[in-house]
Amino acid sequence: MHDEFLTPNFKRTPHWWDEAPLEAPTSEDLPARVDVAVVGGGLAGVFTALHLARGGLDVVVLEGGRLGENASTRNMGAIGRTIQLKFSEAEAKYGLETAIRLFQEAKDWLEWTIDFIEKEEIDCWLHRNGRIVAAHCSEAYATQARELELQSRHMEVDTELISQDEQRRVLGTDVYHGCAVYHDTAQLHPGLFFKGACERARGSGARLFGGTRVTEIEPDAAGFRVTTARGTISAGEAVIATNAETGNDNRLFRYFRRRVLPAANSGMVTEPLDPDLLNRIMPTGRFVLETRRLQLGLCRFKDDTRIHVGGRYFVDYKDESTAAIALLRDVVARYPELEGIRASHAWVGRPCLTQNLLPHVGTHEGVHYIHGFNGMGVAASGYLGNKVAQRILGGPDSETIFAEFPYSARPGNWYPISTRVYRLGAMLYRALDRKESGLDR
Repeated sequence: MHDEFLTPNFKRTPHWWDEAPLEAPTSEDLPARVDVAVVGGGLAGVFTALHLARGGLDVVVLEGGRLGENASTRNMGAIGRTIQLKFSEAEAKYGLETAIRLFQEAKDWLEWTIDFIEKEEIDCWLHRNGRIVAAHCSEAYATQARELELQSRHMEVDTELISQDEQRRVLGTDVYHGCAVYHDTAQLHPGLFFKGACERARGSGARLFGGTRVTEIEPDAAGFRVTTARGTISAGEAVIATNAETGNDNRLFRYFRRRVLPAANSGMVTEPLDPDLLNRIMPTGRFVLETRRLQLGLCRFKDDTRIHVGGRYFVDYKDESTAAIALLRDVVARYPELEGIRASHAWVGRPCLTQNLLPHVGTHEGVHYIHGFNGMGVAASGYLGNKVAQRILGGPDSETIFAEFPYSARPGNWYPISTRVYRLGAMLYRALDRKESGLDR
């Protein structure tokens, strides 16, 4: 079944895990007492722990599954400098000054992440080759032009517009309506990046525990009592960094669960391609992302002849082969010369969306949190993890605009209902994308 779409050794796991296998859960005994317990063993939790440990605190990371198993190693490895809101949307909603601060801090997390990787000498295929955002229709291109002009009035941008007539030299196809090139963005291998972050955290004294599901966090005389499936830890401070994987175990977790909405992204890697064909498809080697509501993204890495494909479908495919076929068909619709290629890997990830499409940093009932990356976690998690750590340490670099917004939720137990409504909305988005772009897919 599906042999024409999948290689004989097709894997239902992220390609990144081939070079950076996930760790098996540790059997090491939990400590009885720590300064800080961080719940969530993805990038946000590990980076928070790393900086807390470098600040001299005794810190543990507690992860229910395998460390980094979820969105941290199931993404495309893009490091951007934008938020999910357009500049005009941020200005209309929050005012010009706040919009400038939001976009400036997004630029800061790009530079912070690259600087961290270079200073720490993490070998994660970092390549600052830029990003192309391809307009799926003429109105999308006009919107790009307006947004870039507006943003350039108030801050420095390293971006250029390329018209439909000239787009083939950077996109390798004529199906789009022009594009914007962001010259200063980058990409990396998310598995190796996460592995490097874990190594630096452990090297700084943090202890990382996979297979240690937290079921309850309660205040006590020493700070907090953190109950896990493997025992109880007393902690002076607690941090929740569970993002889309926030559970529903107790009242505190339910508070955060009502504020996040797990979406579904799919990933796929092709079999090796002919280098000449690959260079025609992606002539600049830059990461390509569409303006469609249900986005498609493509990237390649130096010395690798495969194409990495990601799709924001908001449909949680239960079978990875189905996700692979959907992505292959979308790619071929844009690049017909790829007809007949097969997938070697496919997987499904769960990014986390918030009501205002912004990350959130703050404190609730004495518990610190870092949540809601809205698909920007590769760049934002380390930067904001450091902010959370500095807030606990009382350091000078703790201020962030993402601590200034209310972490809003709809009333009641809205999560299951919203998920179903969300799926219906995704169907509508797909139909609108098809109509605007003129593509069948």
